[in-house]
Amino acid sequence: MFLVEQTHGHTNTLPNSFLSDSLGYAGISNIPYNDEGWRLNTLYWDQKLQDGRYELVAGYLDISDYVDVYPLTSPWTDFFNYTFSIGAGALDLTNDGSLGLAAGAWLTDSVYGMAGLVDQNSDATDPLDGFDTFFNDREYFKHVEIGWTGASQEAYFLDNVHLTLWQSDERESIGVEDGWGGVFSFNRTIGDKWLAFARAGWAEDGGSLLERSISIGGGYTPGGMATLGSGSQLGFGVNWGQPNDALFGADLDDQYAAEVYFRWQVADEIAITPSVQLLIDPALNPDDDQIWVAGLRARLAF
Repeated sequence: MFLVEQTHGHTNTLPNSFLSDSLGYAGISNIPYNDEGWRLNTLYWDQKLQDGRYELVAGYLDISDYVDVYPLTSPWTDFFNYTFSIGAGALDLTNDGSLGLAAGAWLTDSVYGMAGLVDQNSDATDPLDGFDTFFNDREYFKHVEIGWTGASQEAYFLDNVHLTLWQSDERESIGVEDGWGGVFSFNRTIGDKWLAFARAGWAEDGGSLLERSISIGGGYTPGGMATLGSGSQLGFGVNWGQPNDALFGADLDDQYAAEVYFRWQVADEIAITPSVQLLIDPALNPDDDQIWVAGLRARLAF
């Protein structure tokens, strides 16, 4: 399995830096644009055993593909704000294209477990250097997850409850201390078109943006759950977050966020997604009590 990307900017200022500098929000309120050029997102071997009861992946991995998964987790198709994505903003994310391995197993027909580790110093623009950092620096991100599903094993993320625990080693080169934390996630389908979720994350030190986070919300899929991820989608959520003082070097005030988006699937290959966010008491901006952020995303996939 592999994914190679080429990314570039059309202006001198990317939306990431503009929003971070202007809003003072201790988080990521937009999808992760970059202008790194050619990069290796993933390149790994995926081995299934006993009709998929056991699975092993090894190589250059993107942990957001399999850790703390729930139906509206993708920043490319769903929420813009990362507090509604992997880890609810309270997980010390590694880079894409991180050298590592993970294994998972169905313990019963409805209970699964997984565990793994990846290199925290891998660079997607220089993947061969990952061998040096993996074996010499030995600064890893480790995770363990246990979950239950009321859906089929193929669609285990639809009706799902899971607990993810993680630990990250100190990264000397960028001055981030070691840390650990966890994410508890619950989501359930209601009928064939509605989805509700509640997610909570916590972190002790490390490089996560938040040290405490709670997100609740839901989604509406007009075409039914069979079109989830490929059809039109309404999503809405609210978040309470406590910034990580280990990362920001100060004890910051709590902040809040709310978002509503609608992905309009114009055609099989074209989706347009407007989004509106309300950021309340942004922790790094004491001058503003609330800030509105509007976004528009167009996606072509063929």
